[in-house]
Amino acid sequence: MCYVIGSFRIDPALRELHDGGREVAVEPKVFDLLLYLVENRARVVGKEELVAQIWQGRIVSEAALSSCVKAARRALGDDGQRQGLIRTIHRRGFRFVGPVGEGSRPLMSGLPAGAAPAPEAAADAGEGGTFDIDLTPPEGPSIAVLPIRAIGGGELTPVLAEGLSHDITVRLARTRWLFVTARASALQFRATEPDLVEIGRRLGVRYLLRGHLAVAGGRLRLTAILTDAVRGGEIWAERFDRPLADIFAVQDELGDLITAAVEAEIEQKERRRALLQPFASLDAWSAYQRACIHLFRFTPEEEARAEVYLRRAAELDPAAARVFAALSFIHWQRAFRELVPDRQGELDRAHDLAQQSLVLDPRAPDGHWALGRALLLRGEFETAVEELRASVALNPNFAKGQYSLSFSVMFTGDTEEGFDRVARARRLSPYDPMTFAFMASRAVLHGFIGEIEAAADWSARAVRQPNAHYHVLAIAAWCHQMAGRGDAAQDFLAELHRVRPGYSRDEYFRAFPFRPPQRAMIEAPLRQLGL
Repeated sequence: MCYVIGSFRIDPALRELHDGGREVAVEPKVFDLLLYLVENRARVVGKEELVAQIWQGRIVSEAALSSCVKAARRALGDDGQRQGLIRTIHRRGFRFVGPVGEGSRPLMSGLPAGAAPAPEAAADAGEGGTFDIDLTPPEGPSIAVLPIRAIGGGELTPVLAEGLSHDITVRLARTRWLFVTARASALQFRATEPDLVEIGRRLGVRYLLRGHLAVAGGRLRLTAILTDAVRGGEIWAERFDRPLADIFAVQDELGDLITAAVEAEIEQKERRRALLQPFASLDAWSAYQRACIHLFRFTPEEEARAEVYLRRAAELDPAAARVFAALSFIHWQRAFRELVPDRQGELDRAHDLAQQSLVLDPRAPDGHWALGRALLLRGEFETAVEELRASVALNPNFAKGQYSLSFSVMFTGDTEEGFDRVARARRLSPYDPMTFAFMASRAVLHGFIGEIEAAADWSARAVRQPNAHYHVLAIAAWCHQMAGRGDAAQDFLAELHRVRPGYSRDEYFRAFPFRPPQRAMIEAPLRQLGL
């Protein structure tokens, strides 16, 4: 479905705005804001809600929000004086007031020229024997992967479509926190123009993933769409174009990328949903999601807020393994950044909570991840690597697990695997709140193999990322000093002392307990800087 506003058409699936036959270029945040206002046009949307929904709760200035609203108005030919479509409600927020219709976009939109849909009979998905089943969606998130529609391409396309549908279902089921409808039930819904809300109701799930696959000229094009099956709105869509040189490699790559994207989008959607619930009415899952909003902002105040929600989630569901892994991460951060006097006590608590997570669920990737990080900070490198390998084996799409494995193998000197793992993490989660850490890890790896210019460049990128903490400034300082960029190194050092007075070389190596060869390489530029 598309939203029609006069001559304009908003396509949520393809994330495109058209005026007549012309595509209107808009920034992603502007499109998100416009779509959210249109979808919630029956009410006033407050500024805080917009920040939570569009920027996932990051700190955004009033000027940035105003600029985004102005750009959305401009894209539709509206302005702040007329406010014929987007109206500012004084001290309350914004409301979309223009007339909105709904229309279908052509089914073949975005597919290769000459590709045509294969004839497909809609299966009879009558409710038959489901009268005795409670199909209310579970408390936590739930999803069904509908059959990917094969379009043209001879005998290969439907085989590949079935394989992808199956692989994605299996990968999503491995996440452990998603309720995934069995493939056999999802296969019953093959309608050409499905009523997605009705399918969601009949399968008892909150989210649906569907797609179109076309093969032409030795290339594959897959369009994947994630839908909110309760409200009917499309949350995410992506188009993938790949050569068909190695079918199995393509199938694996697309399965990993789509699964990672779907996981991330559902987590963000669940966090937004949790934001709208009063504290007293939070269930365990919503309390956990509220905690995650604060957990990855990396300040003591935000971590304290996260801990309040995690303790609430643990009270409501004492068997929630993810909750205890997240609590472990809070205590790990306090030890890693020495935020409290009792560093060893915090590290012990991080270790114990990670073990508690694994007692509750030995197959939870988060638990192995949390334990691996705690062991790494203790200097138990080999055991830490084993735990982190277990984490990514259980869920190969766990970006933070891939990054942490990259980080850990640095300590054993395996730079080749380090580069590979951090590249996977970046590809799986391009906008991760820990992007600063991904980039800093890559900077250190370049430094270890003597690529000192690249090390300096990547460390500078890391410092500029949101959430970057003071240890990243230390990495930037020694990388720039090693690369002969003394003035920049001194600037990073001055900023480091400003945000962390009294920072020392010993503190750096308590956070990064490198073995002697790597330590000596880093210690030399740090000494030159007087640290």
